[in-house]
Amino acid sequence: TKSAIDLDLVIGQGLFPFTLSGAVMVARFSERAGPNGAIVRTLNGVLGGRVSTASLLSAVSRNASLCTAPQLEAFKQVVCEHRDMPSSLTDDPLRACTHVSVGLAFQSIQARLGTSVAPPAPPAPCNVPIPTCE
Repeated sequence: TKSAIDLDLVIGQGLFPFTLSGAVMVARFSERAGPNGAIVRTLNGVLGGRVSTASLLSAVSRNASLCTAPQLEAFKQVVCEHRDMPSSLTDDPLRACTHVSVGLAFQSIQARLGTSVAPPAPPAPCNVPIPTCE
């Protein structure tokens, strides 16, 4: 497919923005009886696609909790060793892979309005060179 989704993945203290290209989502919507006659709605699904290694390495190298030399090098090694997708399904199959396949399972439950809370301040970005798989 030609669809792409911009995601902000939160892991621990870090925010990792990246684009999931060739995105496909499969989900199941369900309803059940809840307390006091309420109806509880849920959505369970999987979101899949591919992410460029450049996008992943850029996101991690800008994150203060992971941009130290040993952690960044370890992440780079894992990402670069697991490239398994081309940038497009029409690319020459003999060219080197530049993307990593990604699958994210999710479950959401109907939200209730509550008190609004301001998000925490993001940590200061790192000023390290962005690594590459080349």
